[in-house]
Amino acid sequence: MIRSTLLRRLLLGMTAVFYLGVAAVALVRPLLLAEQLGFVLDEPLGLNEFRAIYLGLWAGQAMLAGLAARHPVRHMTLGDVIAALMLALAAGRLISLALDGWAGVDFLPVLVSEVIGGIAILLIRPTPD
Repeated sequence: MIRSTLLRRLLLGMTAVFYLGVAAVALVRPLLLAEQLGFVLDEPLGLNEFRAIYLGLWAGQAMLAGLAARHPVRHMTLGDVIAALMLALAAGRLISLALDGWAGVDFLPVLVSEVIGGIAILLIRPTPD
């Protein structure tokens, strides 16, 4: 375990920026993002569901990660929840790999960043005030 409020703040802040970036692209260029992720969205219902996840959920996670980054000691549990969500995403990808097959090399950097980021956030504990 590493004790560093600054490092934890930095990791959570980077997570917030990444999630906010995904949400922003989902807002202004949903079809481009969907295509890059392998989705074909040709109905309003598909776009609605896509934006609910890639805009709404990811923007919400960005806000929570930003709050945890701003107050890493006061919101230590919230930071841990963000890490758990990252690891849950990675677990879902690994389950899909086992059940559905290889998704292509493009998913590997995302999987690795979710695993490393999630574990790092859990291992880096803020120092008490």
